[in-house]
Amino acid sequence: MRIAIISTFDVSGGAARAAYRLQKGLTLLGHDSAMLVKLKVSNDVNVSEVRSRTKESLAEEQIISLMQEKWINQDRAPVSNTMFSLSYPGHDLSRSESIKNSDVLNLHWIAGISP
Repeated sequence: MRIAIISTFDVSGGAARAAYRLQKGLTLLGHDSAMLVKLKVSNDVNVSEVRSRTKESLAEEQIISLMQEKWINQDRAPVSNTMFSLSYPGHDLSRSESIKNSDVLNLHWIAGISP
C-alpha cells in the first residue's frame, strides 16, 4: 500500500512525532510510506519538505508567526486549552507525485498546508 502522511512538521511537536512514528512503523511493515511536511527538521530521506524557501516566503512565514502569537495565542480564554491556527494560505500539494500515487492520505496537524 502507498501512503502519504501530511503534517506541518516532522518531529517538532506531539502530532508531528506521532505522524513520524506512524510513517516509520508503516515502512517497517513493508508499506511505501512517505511523509510530506511544511517544515522538515529531521534528515530522514522519507520526509519531504513542501514549502518553498524563498526570501519572500520566509518573510511571509515570520509575519504569519507574529500574527498567530500576538492575536491568537495571547488572546486565548483561560477556560479552554484548545489550540487554534491562523487560517492563512497553504501549500498546494495536488501536483505532488506522493499525493497522486498514494492509496491513503493521512493528515496530522496540517496548519498551512492544503492537500
